[in-house]
Amino acid sequence: MINIIKLNLFLIFILIFSERLLAKTIWLEESPLNYEIYDLILDDGLMLFNSSDIYIHNNVLLLPFNASISALEINLNYDKRDKSFKGQLNGKEITLSLQEQSNEINWNVSILISDNQLFIDTQTLGYLIDADITVDNPNLTVLLAPKTQPFPLQSRIARAQREVFKPTKMTDLGYSFIINDQYRAFTPPSGNISFAVTASDTDDNYNVNLNTFNDILFHSANISIAQTNTGSLKKRLTLSRSKLNPTEKLIANINRYSFGDVSASNTRSGSSYTGVGLVFTSFKERYDNSFGKITLDEYATANWQAELYQNGFLIDTGVVDENGRIVFKDVETNYGSNRFEIKTYGSFGEQQTIVRDVLVGQNLLKPGEIKYKGGVFDTNHSLLNSNNVLNNDIDFAPAGFIQGEYGLNNKTSLGLSLFLEKDLENNNSAEEAIVSVTRQLPSALLNLNLKVQEAHSYNLDSNLTGAIGRWTHYQLGMSYSDNYQVLGTNEKIPDKLGFSGSLNGRIGSLGYGISGSTNASSQLQNETSFDSKQNHLTGRISWRYKKVSFSNAVNWSQTKNNDIGNTSVVDQISASIPITKNLNFRASGKFDFSNNRSGGKFKSINSTLNWRISNRLNTNMSINYQSDDKYRISNFLSWRRDDYNLILGTNYSDDSRWQISLGVNFALDYDYHNQIFNLKNTYSPATGTLDLFTFIDNNKNALYDEYDDALVSVEFGSYPYWKNIQTNKFGTAYLPGTSANSPVKVYFETDNTHSPQLKAIHENFRFYTHPGGVISLDIPFNYATEVEGKIEIAEASASAKFIPMQILNTHNKLIQQVTADLDNEYYFSKMWPGEYTLQIDPKYLKNKGLKSAPKQIHLELNGAVEYYTATDFTLTPIKTNTTDAINELAIETKAKLTTIINTKIDAPIHHSDNKALIPAIQMKPIKIAVKSQLMPNEIKTLNNNLFSIQVGAYSKVNYCIEKINELTLLKLRNTFNRHENDFCKVYIGQYSDRIEAQTQMENLPESIKGIGFIVQL
Repeated sequence: MINIIKLNLFLIFILIFSERLLAKTIWLEESPLNYEIYDLILDDGLMLFNSSDIYIHNNVLLLPFNASISALEINLNYDKRDKSFKGQLNGKEITLSLQEQSNEINWNVSILISDNQLFIDTQTLGYLIDADITVDNPNLTVLLAPKTQPFPLQSRIARAQREVFKPTKMTDLGYSFIINDQYRAFTPPSGNISFAVTASDTDDNYNVNLNTFNDILFHSANISIAQTNTGSLKKRLTLSRSKLNPTEKLIANINRYSFGDVSASNTRSGSSYTGVGLVFTSFKERYDNSFGKITLDEYATANWQAELYQNGFLIDTGVVDENGRIVFKDVETNYGSNRFEIKTYGSFGEQQTIVRDVLVGQNLLKPGEIKYKGGVFDTNHSLLNSNNVLNNDIDFAPAGFIQGEYGLNNKTSLGLSLFLEKDLENNNSAEEAIVSVTRQLPSALLNLNLKVQEAHSYNLDSNLTGAIGRWTHYQLGMSYSDNYQVLGTNEKIPDKLGFSGSLNGRIGSLGYGISGSTNASSQLQNETSFDSKQNHLTGRISWRYKKVSFSNAVNWSQTKNNDIGNTSVVDQISASIPITKNLNFRASGKFDFSNNRSGGKFKSINSTLNWRISNRLNTNMSINYQSDDKYRISNFLSWRRDDYNLILGTNYSDDSRWQISLGVNFALDYDYHNQIFNLKNTYSPATGTLDLFTFIDNNKNALYDEYDDALVSVEFGSYPYWKNIQTNKFGTAYLPGTSANSPVKVYFETDNTHSPQLKAIHENFRFYTHPGGVISLDIPFNYATEVEGKIEIAEASASAKFIPMQILNTHNKLIQQVTADLDNEYYFSKMWPGEYTLQIDPKYLKNKGLKSAPKQIHLELNGAVEYYTATDFTLTPIKTNTTDAINELAIETKAKLTTIINTKIDAPIHHSDNKALIPAIQMKPIKIAVKSQLMPNEIKTLNNNLFSIQVGAYSKVNYCIEKINELTLLKLRNTFNRHENDFCKVYIGQYSDRIEAQTQMENLPESIKGIGFIVQL
């Protein structure tokens, strides 16, 4: 019987061990995978993504890594070069290589890379972000719950609401520091340029399209030019300036301002303005309380086709205009998260996606907080076109507005807006004041607006937008007008009452929506009563299967004037179908079913078939047909080069008949280090550029001087445009295509330099730039050595786990602290040249009643080796024994032999003007902890007659340690842990009686008080 038990235990051991050995990374292809839409929700109910794309492999869900990490605001990145995840979370270093076996991973890691987006299995994602991820398949929901501390997104929201959420280190930004944006007097333009010549059976023509960004007079300048020899030259110039980093705002708390050719939309009045002028805002672009509908106005490549998706469903299509702008008006927004994706498609089959997240109802102002936006315009003029401001033949048409909000409390804000419009030609003017109240309700947001124009001219409207469960959203609206003139029109309506409502949601992969409105008005004209009524009803069905998208919207409208009616019914169908990996079909059509239409039911159709023949060749055929026998058939054959796209086009239409065109398009910027023009075939013009100088900092002052050497052949990540870029013989590199207005991480690769041991002294930082901007930065490198070692336990009675190891500099200042693993092995990364002392934390030894031999190990490092294994430390219980003392002395003497390796310095990063960029207090070396940076007090000897406050019980010791770290960050003292009944329990304080413990408990933070209870020790 005993032998059978031993055999079973042996087999179980073999199975567990073999499972660990068999764990591997599975790289998946997209085509055979199933595809579904899930909601991603946090444990506090916050909707992270509504209708997110999810792949399924063998019943395992693959979640979108990049989008999830970005939304959670976690500092974690995937490095394509060495196929690894790197970052920081809750003060800990995160590292996971997909090419090396991890001791903590005993499952297969599933990875899919599709359209430069990475998808990862739920178990691995949970491991990386320290969260429990559960899947509710019947409800198509994925729940993300942090194990120890809330996600950075949750912490930021809690701070903004001034409410205690959970214990966390509020100052953790996810990176050590950020390089502020830099505006210059002038930078070389970068942007997209296209040129084509066309020959037809009637005439020849050409067209040029240019869309660039650069700095002019310390502002970001967007220049757009479109010209044909048959039309006028269209020009647009906008200058703008944004905040220098995510938290530092401009003057008067402004986030951004623009002047020149500008536009404004999403105002309280519902009016939009375009013309020469100035606009400014202190609101965050991500948040919006313009209820019901918004306008999406974005930059894109001219003449590309566009599709608009809301929370994964196709809802509209369009074309980027000649000025490089794509505008979708009157787009409905729902309560909660609205994720809009504008997918644009080029003639070569290129695809670029613009993502905008709009949160409704989750951004009410804090009490006493003020936000505002406004603008002034001349709506009849432009800056550079024929109707420019110097053209006196066109009358001046001024308009302006200012819109502000004030936080009354955590759930209510008060708004005040003023609008002014003048028409000098007709001597008309309109003035409007708006008082608004916004109130947060359970799962809903209520908005009230009173618009007053003069003594007896006003409009009152209310809007309630909310959610029922996860998938159903609704809107209810009511308005009443009395002698009110809608801004931008000359018509006054004496008496008008209107109601509106909408309901939308989804059932699995099927999305639906229905909205309607009714308005009735009456007025007297020449003593005759004139009644008018308008009714509108729209129904929409959207469907997704894998990457197939389908949308059908039916719009019904009816207008009655004194019982004389007119009815219109228009059906619009849109579809996007990837037939194969290289063959895609898109189409949209309109059908008119109006009862008074004489031209039939068919209205128009647009279809496009794109075939990627090879990596270099692509053909794109489109058909456009109108019901009045107007049509155009076009085909473009594109040849992609590394620097440009060459396009041969043919089309046949009802007016110009045959037409042949030859064109070229490319992205352009100027590299003044190598004095060459950079031509690329891909990146967007609305990006920034990094101008970097790398050098070996031999004298360790982080300042390039005569003692240092330029570092050649450094490579960079993580943009595909940087693939073939290296620092030149002067150590400089010019990196275009950097994402604007968001923190950007840069990876440094030194494998092709003269030593792969060269590492950037600071790597955990971010750049922040703007479209057309150039950031110059000097990056010091030095030789890095990895230090590793082991602690031996001399006696079984000397129990020690998670031993804190420290490295001190010559001034006995703590440089790095890590925690040894379960095997008592430790590892220090990136140690720079210098002298150091290696030791076990003395407080730990004292609390455990242990001593180490040697007490310290002296390190003298000069970068000669890449790895160094330190002499073993030996731990023994403290005894007064002569033999022990002799043995300890022998071990310590042996360890004092000087070992040459490598070390770390405290050095600021500098701009190329040799001025320190970051204050020295921010430039402390990054502490990298294997388990934890802060060690708790160890198990104390307890008096059984004392009382304490228990705040946690865990089955694993490392969870116990992390809990005490949290308490330490909250500045709570006298914390300790003890083992009882296979649990590690965490306590605060020791008190003589229960009353004293209860008194102390009342003084604890609410988040701790809610989980604590008093026990007798």
